[in-house]
Amino acid sequence: MEKVKLQLQWKHQFEFAGFYAAKEKGFYKDVGLDVEFIEFDNDINIIKKVLANENMYGLTYSNLISEHLNNKSSVFIANFFKQSPLALVTQKEIFSPNDLKGKKIMGVSDQINSSMFLIIFKRFDIQSNDFISVKPTFNIEDFINKKVDAMTVFTTNETFLLDKIKYPYNLINPTVFGAEYYDLNLFTSKKELNDHPYRIERFKQASIKGWEYALSHKEEIIDLILSKYNSQHKSKESLIYESTKIEKLMMPKLYPIGSIDKNRVKLIIDDFKNLDLVDKQSNIDLDEFIYEHSKLFFSKEEFNYLNDKKYLKVCIHPKWYPFEGLDYNQEHIGVSKEYMDILSKSIRKKFIIVPTSSWQESLEFIDDKQCDILSTATPNFMEQKNLFYSNSYFSTDLVMIGRKDMEHSNLENFGNKIVGICKNLKLSNEIKAKYSNIKFVDIQNYVKGFELLEQKKIDGYINALPVMSDYLQNNYAGELKIITRLDEKLDFSFAVREDEKILVDIFNKSLSLISSEEHKRIKNKYLLPIIEKEKDLLWIKIFFAIVLIIILYLLFKQYISYKVTKMLKNEIELEIKKSKQKDNMIFHQNKLIAMGEMIENIAHQWKQPLNELNCNVFLIEEELSSLKVKNNEINTYLDNIESLTIHMARTINDFRKFYSNEKTIQEFNINLIIDEILKIIQQSLNQDNICIVKNVNNIYIENYVNEFKQVMLSILNNSKDAFRNNDTLNKNIIINVNEEKNKVIIKIEDNAGGIKEEIIGKIFNQYFSTKKNSNGTGLGLYISKMIIEDSMKGSISVESQNGRTTFVIVLQKYLDKQK
Repeated sequence: MEKVKLQLQWKHQFEFAGFYAAKEKGFYKDVGLDVEFIEFDNDINIIKKVLANENMYGLTYSNLISEHLNNKSSVFIANFFKQSPLALVTQKEIFSPNDLKGKKIMGVSDQINSSMFLIIFKRFDIQSNDFISVKPTFNIEDFINKKVDAMTVFTTNETFLLDKIKYPYNLINPTVFGAEYYDLNLFTSKKELNDHPYRIERFKQASIKGWEYALSHKEEIIDLILSKYNSQHKSKESLIYESTKIEKLMMPKLYPIGSIDKNRVKLIIDDFKNLDLVDKQSNIDLDEFIYEHSKLFFSKEEFNYLNDKKYLKVCIHPKWYPFEGLDYNQEHIGVSKEYMDILSKSIRKKFIIVPTSSWQESLEFIDDKQCDILSTATPNFMEQKNLFYSNSYFSTDLVMIGRKDMEHSNLENFGNKIVGICKNLKLSNEIKAKYSNIKFVDIQNYVKGFELLEQKKIDGYINALPVMSDYLQNNYAGELKIITRLDEKLDFSFAVREDEKILVDIFNKSLSLISSEEHKRIKNKYLLPIIEKEKDLLWIKIFFAIVLIIILYLLFKQYISYKVTKMLKNEIELEIKKSKQKDNMIFHQNKLIAMGEMIENIAHQWKQPLNELNCNVFLIEEELSSLKVKNNEINTYLDNIESLTIHMARTINDFRKFYSNEKTIQEFNINLIIDEILKIIQQSLNQDNICIVKNVNNIYIENYVNEFKQVMLSILNNSKDAFRNNDTLNKNIIINVNEEKNKVIIKIEDNAGGIKEEIIGKIFNQYFSTKKNSNGTGLGLYISKMIIEDSMKGSISVESQNGRTTFVIVLQKYLDKQK
């Protein structure tokens, strides 16, 4: 049994139920692990402790990501909570982040561990000096006794205590405002990954199995915690509450337990950079940071071998490019380098390069144990009795080169000629037997072969395609060429000494995982054939030159005609577009005028009955007074009737003002106008449980007030409809209005699921609508854009990210009345 330690990020509770289950149900034991749990201690830094100790794993928050940006030494193994349980509990009179200004807040600082709250504060323009920061005691009694106005809590724990004593509170949840951070993150050190990669995989899979068991056997694991892991003396009731909350945070029906989404990690990194909590120039290699199982299953003997080896020495030929070689900086390059990089990452071992001057010297080095591996061994080139070969990782063609004046031909037609062949080629005997009518000459190396061919002492030379093509291009491009390709191929493998034979199986397992696409990429990069085909292109070039001149002349004539036609067409299309826009605007204005007239008629019809109803209430009160009847219940009913009639009169008046057809530039208070609009739709917002968060000061602008109302109403109705098409919890629309110099910027943001990337560029288009089943005309946002840009001389845009959509309207504070 291998002993490992798991550092918890807090005291024992259901938060770690999956790990308890893995230990107690024997899942860790099944994979050879003896796991010890270590509770959190205020005096330790979890990440530093794990990185400094061997056989150590840890659980922590999303600060794991920021810490890795600084030291690059951690490995992110698995994530269990898809949302953080961290939230801000507030006294009942505090509803919005804006209400926190001037209040005492416990547990929030400007450090990385408060980043979720810092995002909210930045969104609402709250600075650190806008509230009073209180040092955390982690004691909910401080909140209950009102020593603080707000404090950080875990929705899995502290809220249970508040609910139990029925203490009134509000909750500001960072998730609602877009701060969706991971929590309960399993990690370890790079040293553990390098020394014990298989142990990480066993620990991860057993832990996931433990969580699967814990979520499906909650009551059993709660009883286990009560009997063995209850250092906090929690009640069964509180653990049941915690288990329910935790399952919601894990979202096991949406995400595989333990999975990590790289895109989510990127978003968290962006948040840290935007908050200046980490260096904006720092980068993170997610493939290196996030652990991914290599799918390699080594035997115990193979793992022991790799664990004992600090590195592996590889002999390479420095001048055998493109198979392998050294560049000007003495760095390893070529085909073998590509495959060795893949193997190094797969088996997590470093290769030390040992350059030699020849194949013979490489053999001598491996005999003397100056290197463990030959990277470009070719079993069908030269077989050595003391070497053991891996499976072939790539192969290449054998070709024959000849002089420039020779015709392309296969070897069958090359009889009675002298052909050189590489001396060490194991296939040479097979080739010689196959073409017995050719006189073959063994040649020591390819340089000598090219020289003899140039000197006309031989008629052809056979060797591997990459070697031939590379040397041919660099030295004999105008004199020699490739004549033919042979059926035989040259295979390349890794070769090892007899005492390193175990590496053959290790390499074969790793090579088997390389995809065909990766093999193809490497082959295309280095081994694309360059067999030259002799063609007389002179007359073809002349022919195409003449044709090109004729085509250019005809195109020039057509260009003049096309330019005139296009100019006329553009003018016609522009006039048609203006006409359509004008028709749409007239239609929209007529519709609003008709609605205004209808509401005016309704107001006229309501006015007299409402007055009479109020008079009747007065008469009833007078009659009761004359009879000296005192009945509080009747008086309450009469007061309610009077309040309702006043409310109805005000409501119809609001509608009359809203749909006024007055079109003049006037000064108006944006805050008051938005309140008027919200009154109109408040009832429907309440029915859909949509919360409005308004951050608007008394800002005055000069523009068309009714046009502004229509645009705001259109956007708010779009948000309202979007909520009806999804299952968003905690629905909210945030309206922010700010001044910048002579401009006013209005932002309307909702969390109704966002707009798909493929359609966001179309939503202002005429007749474009996503409301297929709700009679959407596709004119609302189109006309809104016309109003803002044409009438109000402003701009309107939309952006969507992380399930949130934001419309941005920019207007001048003072619109020129002459326009």
